Parts: sequence; structure tokens; C-alpha cells
Amino acid sequence: MEERFVKGLEGSKAAPPKRCDRLQFDEPWQSRAFGIVLAFSEEKVIDYEDFRRNLIKSIGDWENSHDLNDASWVYYEQWLAALEQLAIDKGMVTRDELDQRTTEITNGEREYSFFANYT
Repeated sequence: MEERFVKGLEGSKAAPPKRCDRLQFDEPWQSRAFGIVLAFSEEKVIDYEDFRRNLIKSIGDWENSHDLNDASWVYYEQWLAALEQLAIDKGMVTRDELDQRTTEITNGEREYSFFANYT
């Protein structure tokens, strides 16, 4: 499944980072965001082409507002931004709901763990 979705990004600026021909994730949240997109695509919750367009736009927006050598670049932040925008566009969540959840996690009011709701 991973190869099917990633193959369409290869050769473009939207291609995910790889190390030794394997996807590179520096933080656990990055692999979770990646997995959510693949699972949503596989289950037809989202159209992968819509996500891909959002990802390319998010990367372009970042590049237009930053120096290309800016060390703050994190590929999966763009991946997550593209997913968030698609979820908003599809009516799955509102911007206010996302902002509220982010604030709760940042302030320690809500558990960050992916599995917190399953214990």
C-alpha cells in the first residue's frame, strides 16, 4: 500500500524523505500522520489525489515564505498541514476543533499518545 501511494510523489518536491530506500521518520507523529493518510486513502475516506495536491500546495506555500535553506523545514509538517486542510475541506473537522485540540495537547490538558483513547 505504501509503495502505491508514495510512487506518485517520487521525483517531485512532494516526495517523502528516504534513507537507504526506506521512508525516513524522525518522530513517531510523522509515521502516524503518514499512516493516517494511507489508511484514509485506502478506505476511500479521502481521495489521495486531493491530498497530493494539498501537499504540493503546502510545500509551495512554505517555500514561498521561507529561505530554502531554512533549518526549520520539516517535511512531515507539510504532510500534516495538507491532511488537516483536506479534513477541513471534507467537513471531517473544523479549524476551531483542530486549534482547540492542539492547544489542549500543548498545554498538557490532553494526552498526546496516539493510543490514549484506546486504553
